[in-house]
Amino acid sequence: MKHRLRWQEARNILLDIQLVIPMTELTSTLLLENSSCFPEVTLPFPEIETLDSLADKISLMRLARSLKIPTPESWIVDNPLDSSINFEKINYPVVLKAPKSPSFLK
Repeated sequence: MKHRLRWQEARNILLDIQLVIPMTELTSTLLLENSSCFPEVTLPFPEIETLDSLADKISLMRLARSLKIPTPESWIVDNPLDSSINFEKINYPVVLKAPKSPSFLK
């Protein structure tokens, strides 16, 4: 399901607002995708392509590693049926994360 807002109503509400700081990946993306609906409002974010690439946790981890930025010990599993991870040697507790917020899954 694609998320949609009534941008004309939102624009009317935002007429007197000069700065909007969204708090989630979803609201940031929605506002950036529709920023032309309210050009007088400042959104303190990069272009949508940059935000989208940083919202993808796997891409972000790979980018950080390629730039030699320290990252937590992590394993990226592209196919859970074909994993080379030895789960018996992992120290627990473990945090499992989806590549993107569930709001983006289609």
